[in-house]
Amino acid sequence: MQGPTSSHASLAWHSEGGSADVPILLIHGLGQTLQDWPSAFVTGLAGTGRRVIRFDNRDVGRSPRYDELGAPPLLRLWLCSTLRLPQWVRPPYMVADMASDAVALLDALNIPVAHLVGASMGGMIAQHIALAHPKRVRSLTLIMSSSGAPALPPPRGDVQRVLSNREPDDLQAAITSAYAFRRLIAGPLQSNDQAELERRVARSTAYGWPNRSGVARQYAAILADRRRYRLLSQIKAKCLVIHGEQDPLLPIAHGRDAAARISGSRFVSLAAMGHEITPALCASILTEIATLLRDA
Repeated sequence: MQGPTSSHASLAWHSEGGSADVPILLIHGLGQTLQDWPSAFVTGLAGTGRRVIRFDNRDVGRSPRYDELGAPPLLRLWLCSTLRLPQWVRPPYMVADMASDAVALLDALNIPVAHLVGASMGGMIAQHIALAHPKRVRSLTLIMSSSGAPALPPPRGDVQRVLSNREPDDLQAAITSAYAFRRLIAGPLQSNDQAELERRVARSTAYGWPNRSGVARQYAAILADRRRYRLLSQIKAKCLVIHGEQDPLLPIAHGRDAAARISGSRFVSLAAMGHEITPALCASILTEIATLLRDA
């Protein structure tokens, strides 16, 4: 399904589940499509009787691409962010713009309020929605995300090196590359987790060919999102923060800091979790979210 979200874009989206109670909006991370959510996770949320909506952020999957904006100055943005220099370069768009896309999707679907579940960059987008549109947010779940505060630990060295690799030239190479990276950051995986992750990567890659320049524009938006952490104390929605103790992309300090800045939030650490929602972890994560939904 696809719904109009603004005068500039129509995001690709899909919904399932019932219509009882307040719906759930899933917001995924950097370069991830709506196909990257684990089936067991989506099915489990839909099993609560709520409508579950997932979508492709701008520049990924089947949502509009912004190639006319060109490649962002990632090195300069990284230097400004890392060295805390004045923001003398601008990204093509901001994380707040992606948050506006998500709110416009809710508008198009006639949804006045939703439970937000954001993973990684999706959690950052969800934070912006909760700040700019507090009445639209019944609850906020941040999974393997970050406050964006300075001095938080960077990704592990081997992860940073893989992030700088060039884009594969064909579909099979793209699938192989994406799986290798996801496997690297996923943390400990059981054999059935590995098979499911490989199927999910293949499905997502075939669904929406990876757009390296689009992912770079999303990453530029993250690097330029330097003030959000100062505002998180203003969030009033009930909040759950879930983070893996073995996350090599956004180490657990990122989740702890977000939880500390959002008043009344509940922090849950998972010992066997990296930067991936695996089938083995779905039950634990769904249980925590169900508790939040019940109490919100």
